[in-house]
Amino acid sequence: KSTKEPRNVESRLVQMTAAIPQSAPILGARIQDILADIDPTFTLDDIAQEQVLYLVDDFVDKVVKQSLRLAQHRDSKTLDVTDVQLALSNSWNITIPG
Repeated sequence: KSTKEPRNVESRLVQMTAAIPQSAPILGARIQDILADIDPTFTLDDIAQEQVLYLVDDFVDKVVKQSLRLAQHRDSKTLDVTDVQLALSNSWNITIPG
């Protein structure tokens, strides 16, 4: 079964995230799935979806950078899940169990 052709928004995201191009179409579809779970009658146009994807990309970038700083602070060359948990907790008040 062949995969769908990426939409304009998704293809631009592929250019932005060349390291993981296979994830771009999944993100767009996942956003639509989450939106359908909240309100099945609501749709998100391409421009709004593009903005959401940019926000997600920016958030992930900030979390990773903060997590890497924490790993470096403890003199580690390995990013650990506790670094990510601490970064999310300290900077965004997001608690991840475990």
